[in-house]
Amino acid sequence: MPRRYWLVKSEPFKYSFEQLVREGRTIWDGVRNYEARNNLRAMAPGDLLLFYHSNEGLAVVGLARVARAAYPDPSAPAEDWSVVDVEPLVSLPEPVPLTSIREAPALASMAILRRSRLSVTPVTPAEFAEVLRLGKVDPSAIERAAAGADAATPGDAKRPGPAKAAPAPEASAAKVPAKAALAAKAPAKAARKAPANAALAAKAPAKAASAARAPSGKATPAAKGARAGEATPAAKASRVASATNASPAEAARAGRAPAAKASASRRSAAR
Repeated sequence: MPRRYWLVKSEPFKYSFEQLVREGRTIWDGVRNYEARNNLRAMAPGDLLLFYHSNEGLAVVGLARVARAAYPDPSAPAEDWSVVDVEPLVSLPEPVPLTSIREAPALASMAILRRSRLSVTPVTPAEFAEVLRLGKVDPSAIERAAAGADAATPGDAKRPGPAKAAPAPEASAAKVPAKAALAAKAPAKAARKAPANAALAAKAPAKAASAARAPSGKATPAAKGARAGEATPAAKASRVASATNASPAEAARAGRAPAAKASASRRSAAR
């Protein structure tokens, strides 16, 4: 069956060509016009689509391909509507706006101009080729993109993006012995630290005992006086007794007598 060509419209704020490229595949659902539905049902896998941004942009921005023929619309199970699966091929290097389509003589009869309210319209091979020319698309790029899509593994519509690659089994197996070796080294490391910790603990009582035996470092008044060369009162009394042949007690009383008299004199003067 020869390849056929179509134009499909989508509002970019609802579903853009960029989103189709990100997802890789989607269900073309939501068509609620009988003529547009019949156009969906006429599509076959491999048919090429001009992706047109409606309402905003108003331009053909990319090329897509029918990946699965029409089947019942899952969003309307009790109604007679259809969907197809669509996958992206290439973005147009230069989007082809509606104004350019209107101005191109080769596109004067294009269905988008005659049936502007339809979201799915047929396109002739000549019209398709002219849109590619206006969009600066290399036809060989389409065939390469289509071949790449054929090589991809088929799947459900709206497939998620590629998942992160799992680590190679060899790499995972190599990590297991390394982890086991680290776990085995932990007790040995703790054992090496144990003697040092025990020695520190043993030194603590000895350090406390040394601190208890150590003098406070403060000298007594007598010691201060001795270091300063001053004689204590007892020593002074002994020297006086030696000089006067008096007993130490008498010498002490004799030494205090002048001080007592001086104190009495100060009290009398104060009165």
